[in-house]
Amino acid sequence: MIRAVLLDLDDTLLDNEMDVFLPAYFQKLGEYLSDLLDPAEMLTELLAGTQEMIGNMDPTRTLERAFAEYFYPALGLDEGPLREHFEIFYQQVFPSLESLTGFRPEAKPFVDEIAFNGQDLAVATNPLFPYLAVEERLGWAGFDTPEDIFPVITTYEHFHFTKPHPEYYAEILGHLGIAPFEAVMIGDDPIRDVAPATSLGRGALQWSVDRE
Repeated sequence: MIRAVLLDLDDTLLDNEMDVFLPAYFQKLGEYLSDLLDPAEMLTELLAGTQEMIGNMDPTRTLERAFAEYFYPALGLDEGPLREHFEIFYQQVFPSLESLTGFRPEAKPFVDEIAFNGQDLAVATNPLFPYLAVEERLGWAGFDTPEDIFPVITTYEHFHFTKPHPEYYAEILGHLGIAPFEAVMIGDDPIRDVAPATSLGRGALQWSVDRE
């Protein structure tokens, strides 16, 4: 029996080509922080900090801490003040990136039907962004109060592993309190969204792939 549905966000619930979105995001972030940091240096360390998150396999260290413990010392800055600037960026500037994405009108009715059927829902997006950024993108997809719909939303504040590590999916299942055979994953990427299922053993997650 399927008790939960895991849904990727970008190019599943929301049209979002990351090859276009990420460069624009980096540019806006660099411009916003340019009074404090050299944009090129900031981007270099941001990408290195992202690799720290991707490589993190410590179940006691959140991805947020994995990033912070590299990023702020690498720039020689205190975390507190710069962290506040990041939060303001996600609140005030990040929303301008919505124009680079596309609304999928079928996404919300599909999610509503799953919820109506009594199955739990999880937003299984790669948790390399803070909650503010994921919440904003879910809003672009038509989910204005995502915390009321999705019991689990994977963000770097609370998760310890990233795609395509099977531990990432095991962590979601742990939050939902279900076994692998009780969930289905819907995503657009066979490598990041599908392949890790085979590592969870016999009776692993049942997978569907949403392809354009």
